[in-house]
Amino acid sequence: MLADDQLDVNVRRAIAIALGRLGERLVAARAMVQLLADDQQDVYVRRRIADALGTLGERSVARDLVQLLADERLHVFVRMSIADTLGMLAEGSVVGDLVQLLADDQQDVDLRKSIAGALAAYANDMSIVAGLIESLQDKEISDSVYSALWTISRRTGVWIFPMHLTDQSRNVKQSQAQYEIVPWK
Repeated sequence: MLADDQLDVNVRRAIAIALGRLGERLVAARAMVQLLADDQQDVYVRRRIADALGTLGERSVARDLVQLLADERLHVFVRMSIADTLGMLAEGSVVGDLVQLLADDQQDVDLRKSIAGALAAYANDMSIVAGLIESLQDKEISDSVYSALWTISRRTGVWIFPMHLTDQSRNVKQSQAQYEIVPWK
């Protein structure tokens, strides 16, 4: 029914949301991922499908979602919803891919901000801090990256500080600055 273009967009949206609340998680999730990839589907419906996938919580489709997230042919709003869904799923096996997409300055700025927000959901994973710190140099997304780092630091019980620069190193770019991770005590 979701693929039926003859159905009203709001009906298909409601179906996508309902699927996210049903018990056949894996079957529903795979079907929804296929619909996300279908560019014949309405953008709004595909965004709701991504939201329903997050509600469903089926982590086994995270790798497929990352592939869709990287697909520049998909509408950016759909890709942003996919990033939000990946944040809701918090599947650790895709963290490296998300950090790599965040660092790609050829990607849409708003998409990269959504990816930074999604990475904040992986707040117990200190391994992503280095990738986030590297992305601080990009002024277009630095606020979103700072927010993700703040969330991670609060949940893991550490402070992330830029190390003090000496007089000789004042010309060092922010991306070259060193950061210190200090546990709360």
